[in-house]
Amino acid sequence: IDAENFYQQYFGQDTNKIEILLCSGGANLSNLETSLRDKLKRDVKIADPLVNVDYADKNREYLSYATAIGLALRNYI
Repeated sequence: IDAENFYQQYFGQDTNKIEILLCSGGANLSNLETSLRDKLKRDVKIADPLVNVDYADKNREYLSYATAIGLALRNYI
């Protein structure tokens, strides 16, 4: 909750409408998305680091490589 107070004071915005995006390998933890949604009363989604890349295999294994993918894409975006 301290992070919410900081955000509200620093940016002057209400945090109730901010969604949480999970990324990297930790996003694969069992029931993490549901648990956070229930506890934080926020919209929680698993981010797709390949949202701007055409790919056929849409499994969640690539989440472990989200940082590497992001660093590689920074030269192309």
